Amino acid sequence: MHARRLQVWRPATGDYVETGVTIAEELTSGSLSPMYAQAVIRAYRRSLISAARAVELLHGALTRDDLPQPAGAPIESLTSEFEDFH
Repeated sequence: MHARRLQVWRPATGDYVETGVTIAEELTSGSLSPMYAQAVIRAYRRSLISAARAVELLHGALTRDDLPQPAGAPIESLTSEFEDFH
């Protein structure tokens, strides 16, 4: 089952960064603290920062295409946006 899922979905570089997995040949872009990079990826996944900001904060270590898919925001998170329209 897991092998089949991996054949359909290939992790992005950002997925590896988020989990703290590093691959030596991918560390050539500069030296970022793994904890810092994880925090940036998690902020992006939670829609706290944009993809452009995540790439900027990672100083070119990842491109926009390397970022993992953002997590879907629960509908409850949007309710405060509409409170003034009652």
